[in-house]
Amino acid sequence: MTSFIRNLNGIRVRVPARDIKRFYSIQSLKYKYQPQVYIHVVDKSTANVSFSAKPHSVPIGRIDGIDGSNLTNVKIESDLFKENKKFLEILHRLIGNRVQEDFAYKVEAGTHANSFLPIYDFRAPPAYGRTPEVYNVFGYVHVNESGEMVPGSYEINQMYRLCNQTDGIVHLSDFLYEEIQSMIA
Repeated sequence: MTSFIRNLNGIRVRVPARDIKRFYSIQSLKYKYQPQVYIHVVDKSTANVSFSAKPHSVPIGRIDGIDGSNLTNVKIESDLFKENKKFLEILHRLIGNRVQEDFAYKVEAGTHANSFLPIYDFRAPPAYGRTPEVYNVFGYVHVNESGEMVPGSYEINQMYRLCNQTDGIVHLSDFLYEEIQSMIA
């Protein structure tokens, strides 16, 4: 007998029944520095980082070089973090298709008429009227003369990183957080 689980890339893989218990006995913990994030131990030195409490959802990425027996003091740092490109693709697709529905960015669009609105990471939101750091911007969306985001105008910022040394791991708006959870399950 076999079962299926999702690997780091979100691809369903077949797992022999004799190994399934090992896959479902993963230690998980809510990350104390960012309440949207969960840490799931893979082995004694590696853990997946996810927006889901389910250990086999598509992870944001993974951290290496940790003490898997003591997760309570784990701090996700950019030098130990390896981002999951598949997750980043999902996130950009979500933003590109649905950011116009996100109230947090709708409010800001009104102050960016006839320009490009930075769709930024909430790990370090800019002060009102300020421009966020480029490495904290997912991408940009065009705002028309009426102060409304133009559907289909999202452009990805290639300099964005899911985890950076200054501000830590990704933090989404409430809307994007709820939407991403359904997409990575």
